[in-house]
Amino acid sequence: MQHWSERELLDRLALADNAAARELVGRYERIIVGAAVKHRIRRADLDDLIQSVWLALLAEHRTIRTPEALPGWIRTTAHRLCVRLTRQHRTELCADLAELPLADERPGPEQLAVRADRAHLVRTAFATLPQRCRRLLTLDLSHIGYAEIGGALALAEGSIGPTRRRCLDRLRARLAEHLEDLASP
Repeated sequence: MQHWSERELLDRLALADNAAARELVGRYERIIVGAAVKHRIRRADLDDLIQSVWLALLAEHRTIRTPEALPGWIRTTAHRLCVRLTRQHRTELCADLAELPLADERPGPEQLAVRADRAHLVRTAFATLPQRCRRLLTLDLSHIGYAEIGGALALAEGSIGPTRRRCLDRLRARLAEHLEDLASP
């Protein structure tokens, strides 16, 4: 393999010199592959990407005024083609998804029964908590601030979080107990 300067490579490329084209590929293909890796281009599209960059260079090589800019030109062209490929695949994916029939999002009878069972289990476990925990968790779910919760329960704002955690731990324990009772014969 010859070692020509970028200027010589571009001049020989203009003359359709195969040896210069092989040297270009050998010297700069890793730039294109690096761009493909960076943009997560699918392996199936890599050869098309490489070919597109070289075709673009063949078409545009006369516009490169500074031969030393050739690696940057290849990098920029590869990047732009990767972005185009990524957008194209995203558009194709969206179009494919748009053609799919919409799933019925309403829950079926089995899902409704499972939800009802879970809700009943949580309500039952919740009812066994001390009143202070029930009030705290209810107020917490109402999305009011810590100041309002603290005022309603006569709690310092700094103790609301730890108290809530203890109440939730109790609720989890009660749920576990109820699940064990259901599982035992």
